[in-house]
Amino acid sequence: MERIKVNIDGMDFYVVGSEDKEAVEDMACELTERIQETNKTNYRLNQVQGLVLTALNLLNDLHETEKNMESLVAKDPENQKTHQLQEEKEALKEEVEELKEQKTKLEDRFSGFQKEKEDLDKDLRSTKASLEKLKRDLRDSQEKARVLEEKEKGYEDKIYQDQLTIVDLQKELSLLKGREDE
Repeated sequence: MERIKVNIDGMDFYVVGSEDKEAVEDMACELTERIQETNKTNYRLNQVQGLVLTALNLLNDLHETEKNMESLVAKDPENQKTHQLQEEKEALKEEVEELKEQKTKLEDRFSGFQKEKEDLDKDLRSTKASLEKLKRDLRDSQEKARVLEEKEKGYEDKIYQDQLTIVDLQKELSLLKGREDE
């Protein structure tokens, strides 16, 4: 933005804006002329009164221009269409702004959902890893149980064989005792 120095009715002002410097200087010059016209026709006014009356005249001109524009629009069907299109354009601009706000809100919600999904995915990966470890531990435990069962069966078979041997030895011992008694 440019800072432009202008002189209006003998007073210096700095105008800051995006307007062209030449356009701002032309407006300042035109305002000075209008103030001087007002002061010429009303020579008893002090400077402030002249400025206020000039401002009032400018507002009156603006209102008259607006009324003229409205009557031109009302008289000419093309102007009515143009005016209607401008109103529709403004309504569409407002709708676009609302949609932009909704889009921003939805994007924020989407970002939140993405973060939540990432967190859930992380938890899922962690849970899957824990599950895999538990499955491995279970398989290892099942294998150990199978080995122990085989050992137990082997011990049971050995005990059975040992018992048979004991029974046979007892029979033999009985037979030997019986021969000694004879």
